[in-house]
Amino acid sequence: MVNCIGCLVPLKNVSGFFSAIEELADNTYLCNNCGVKTRDILKIMDVFHTGSFQNYSSFQIQELLAKGIRFEKFSDQLEGKYFVHLSQKPAIKKLFNALLDDENIIHASNAVYNNHSGVLLATERRLLFVGADSKISLPEIIDYDEVISVDLIEPVNHIKITTSENIFNFLEVLHEPEKCLAKIEEQIKLFKDKKLTESQPIQNNNEPSLFDILERLGSLRQNGLITDEEFAEQKKKILVQL
Repeated sequence: MVNCIGCLVPLKNVSGFFSAIEELADNTYLCNNCGVKTRDILKIMDVFHTGSFQNYSSFQIQELLAKGIRFEKFSDQLEGKYFVHLSQKPAIKKLFNALLDDENIIHASNAVYNNHSGVLLATERRLLFVGADSKISLPEIIDYDEVISVDLIEPVNHIKITTSENIFNFLEVLHEPEKCLAKIEEQIKLFKDKKLTESQPIQNNNEPSLFDILERLGSLRQNGLITDEEFAEQKKKILVQL
């Protein structure tokens, strides 16, 4: 007796022909329920599938099933917490496929962009907008380091985002537009602060500071190893660097 590599349910008589059991490339098996779930996530990912899993390994199937669980949580979060309309299912699928595995939702809302109804999504890394009838492509992805300003135009629930090259107008932002604006501004600041910190050179603690050098020069002067004039000249050069 072996177990389904998806749900771990025991499978009987795998050597015989059972429509509810599928054999994988590495001689492991998948039950019918897990097979249905795997096909569903392949559809969400827009992956062409012939119907059989004979060319899939158990690891690949387990990865797909885990991705399916992440999609359910992602969809529930958008619909339950941010009240994204169920009619936006195609946009939700496209957003899910665009996200990185470790990318987290900060805020989401139904919105209209370029006459396309869709979903505006803020993560800790960037902004994304996907319409139900459009593909993920620029300028629908906005990196935070490109943003110059973010403005809320009331009472029409309109968020205007200005970058160095474009102005993006997201209309009819339905879910808490003020909070959406605040979250976007907060993430832009956090992102830019982090980038600035990472770009700053790390000081080598083993290297003497300018104050250490001044102290040593003072000691050399006291011991008569340099003159007052030489001390004053070196001190002037050091103070310029502060």
